[in-house]
Amino acid sequence: MTVSITCLNRQAPATGASTFLACVRIARRWRRKPFGYPAVVTPRLALAMVIVSLTMASTASARSVAFRTPSGNIGCVGETAGAGNMVRCDIRARTWSPPPKPGSCRLDWGQGLSLSRLGRSRYVCAGDTALNTGPKLAYGASVRVGAITCVSRTSGLTCTNAAKHGFAMSRERLRRF
Repeated sequence: MTVSITCLNRQAPATGASTFLACVRIARRWRRKPFGYPAVVTPRLALAMVIVSLTMASTASARSVAFRTPSGNIGCVGETAGAGNMVRCDIRARTWSPPPKPGSCRLDWGQGLSLSRLGRSRYVCAGDTALNTGPKLAYGASVRVGAITCVSRTSGLTCTNAAKHGFAMSRERLRRF
């Protein structure tokens, strides 16, 4: 398998030390011709970008998961990767309302919830949707997304993480725990 690392939107081969040197060369070129990048890119910043990129490449074994309830009213997407393990579920039609939109959210607010592997669920602030994704998860069936388990029932969808936090979502109600 060939892996390449993106350094400032330029491809560099992912071969250890040569990756760092390639990114330094790219960074030095960009320092001379920043093309709209406001910050000066130094070799130290290039190294940080390589480390982040290699960390992301090492989670390539992470699995993306998508599913929806049989009614199609709730759709979910998730990632199985370690600290990045999460599930996001959006709901199309509901009678409950989310709390007021915070000033920090400049996108759509409260159309669903996200749940990480250990933390409490959070309302979603996003410009996209998890609806209409993946196969139907039959009523009574469950799916495990890393440390998070979601169960589909006729009464709604319940997702619980390793810390026993989660949510139960349906058209009529939302319960966070």
